[in-house]
Amino acid sequence: MNETKEASREAKRLKKSYLLSKLNEHQRLIYETIEKKMRIASGELYKEYCRLVSNPVVDRAYRNYMRKMVDLGLVNDKGRGQMEVLRNCVVEQ
Repeated sequence: MNETKEASREAKRLKKSYLLSKLNEHQRLIYETIEKKMRIASGELYKEYCRLVSNPVVDRAYRNYMRKMVDLGLVNDKGRGQMEVLRNCVVEQ
């Protein structure tokens, strides 16, 4: 039983590592910010991202980046009206 759990954890870790390798530099920085905060409003995250880079992407590209990370299962999207709260998650597949 322990070997099965350990193998499952290792498979999740490898999948997450693979998915993170597919992110571009801006997406990776956004992901790392989410990982540090664990829970952050989308607008606050975008402001933090803009503060960290000298040439940030426009908000539409940022939203596309976030959608990709949600679709990949790297980030959860918890909608609250017009504001989304995003948090880091573990890929379960």
